Amino acid sequence: MMPMQIDTKNREQGKMDKPGDPFVPGIYPTTAHNGKGIPAPRSGPDATYSGLLECPCTDRITRTFDDTKAFGDTTGQQIHYQHGPEKKGVNGTGIVQNQTQAFSKTCGVLSAAGQMQGELLTQRNPTCDVRAYAGGLSCCTHQWFLLDKEQESPEEVLEYRIKARFYFQEHDPDRHENIWRWGFATDAGSGEYDVPQCPAGTPVENCVHEITSHLQVKDFASGTSDPGAQGSKCDLRNMWNGLNAHCIGGNKTSVGFKPVYVGAHCHAPTCISQELYNSDTGELICRQEAAYGTLAAGATGELRFDEKGYLAVPPCVWGGEDGLQAPPLLAWDTNLTSIKRANSTYAHTGEMALWQGRGILV
Repeated sequence: MMPMQIDTKNREQGKMDKPGDPFVPGIYPTTAHNGKGIPAPRSGPDATYSGLLECPCTDRITRTFDDTKAFGDTTGQQIHYQHGPEKKGVNGTGIVQNQTQAFSKTCGVLSAAGQMQGELLTQRNPTCDVRAYAGGLSCCTHQWFLLDKEQESPEEVLEYRIKARFYFQEHDPDRHENIWRWGFATDAGSGEYDVPQCPAGTPVENCVHEITSHLQVKDFASGTSDPGAQGSKCDLRNMWNGLNAHCIGGNKTSVGFKPVYVGAHCHAPTCISQELYNSDTGELICRQEAAYGTLAAGATGELRFDEKGYLAVPPCVWGGEDGLQAPPLLAWDTNLTSIKRANSTYAHTGEMALWQGRGILV
């Protein structure tokens, strides 16, 4: 378990740790988003989140690039971080000095059928090139500060404790089947993307940004989906995709898999929905809509997860129990279409459009 934590606490507003305490943004960098500043609203009913959560690139960040290369060609591109006036690091002792890391986003991935999986490159999404990159994971590395280099971060160290509870059943081969992790990103390679702000004057209900990707099941399988291929083997420890024709075992030949669960991964406050279709049949496999909290105060007890500014994305589940649909067969060469929609009333960086699920090899 590796939690991602970003300190957004406003020290000037008191503790703000009781249910119902209003959210008030703290200090923001002025150089973020290439000098335009944090796009998150600072007041009014939409001010429910801190813009620091979207990992802005500030003037602590410099970039290396070749301006003769086409947009999206990240060869040789780098991100450089420079520390500011802090005397202590985020752990209260050491401090990160200058660091450099490669900027290696990939927005032009081809599917097994030879078509471009996603459309970020054709949309010229800023996440595809360091020259346009405004924020996200590449500016949010461990122990990097998200303020301007002249802004000193608070020395107070916040300490959290995490409790995990795991439920399990003893394995019964007559009742249980092994399920394999599977997933892919609608952004098709970049791992994140920007949601550009809709044009001024656009009605709020029309401020919807959409990305689509087209791929085959074999595109996100671990290793090759060809059972007869040499050099490919079952990877039981693959942390992202365990789907592999060689994992079916015995003398069986795998034809694909049946999903039993899939959950969309996207972020508040921009996520609206994700849809997954079987392109060959037009069948909707899964649609998930973000459910946002409504309570600005009193989100306690049974309502403690209904807090304004947070979202839940109920998953799609299949099975043999009453009330559940039987899982569809997704053969290795099944063509899929994924559609992600986001609220673009304000600009956002580091948004995600992942599918993460479990399935049975067949």
